[in-house]
Amino acid sequence: MRFIHFLLLLVVMSLTACGFQLRGEVKLSTALGPMFVTGVNTRETLYAEIRRSLNAGGIRITQDPARARSWLKISDSDFQQNVLSVDARGKVVEYELVQTLAFSVLDRQRKPIVPQATLIARRSFVNPETTVLGKSSERDRLRDAMQRELVRKLMARLQARAR
Repeated sequence: MRFIHFLLLLVVMSLTACGFQLRGEVKLSTALGPMFVTGVNTRETLYAEIRRSLNAGGIRITQDPARARSWLKISDSDFQQNVLSVDARGKVVEYELVQTLAFSVLDRQRKPIVPQATLIARRSFVNPETTVLGKSSERDRLRDAMQRELVRKLMARLQARAR
């Protein structure tokens, strides 16, 4: 029994020594905050996800652009649903969902800290004829998951830039 505890302790110690951290735990440079976010409606779920992730990373969002040290400029956020396959009768069997997020980060003088970049998340969405109910909510859940993925990628870019 002691051997198992020792082995578990050894594994935990080796994971922390290699720099392992849980997904979503991003520490950002405090030089970025407070940050002003522009180009996305404050009532959208994308804004809420960005705000939550920035706060978790130690960056406060300000509503006053004059008080901001940096600006996160969302220049485009687009969601598309493309047909991937159809059956013999022409009914859509599978869709591809594509969410894009184009952004840049600027300093107080509006000079790029992170140059314009576009992030993309893709998912396939099966649309079987027998289970019509609930497909809209499944698509919405996939869209939310794609937005979270894009925000994680955005935070990783901000973290990498701060190094």
